[in-house]
Amino acid sequence: MRTELDYRWELKQERLEGREEGREETARNFKAKGFPVETIAECTGLPIETVLAL
Repeated sequence: MRTELDYRWELKQERLEGREEGREETARNFKAKGFPVETIAECTGLPIETVLAL
């Protein structure tokens, strides 16, 4: 049986995942426009390795 605490934890996790996906989408857009990888990583807060992998 799920408790309210379980529900809140799941909701928080979903929000965090959504934010991460949003940052990755933003990084893809910057990358497509030719921005330097270092700048993209700095502006989005993503690791350079993640930006390179996009």
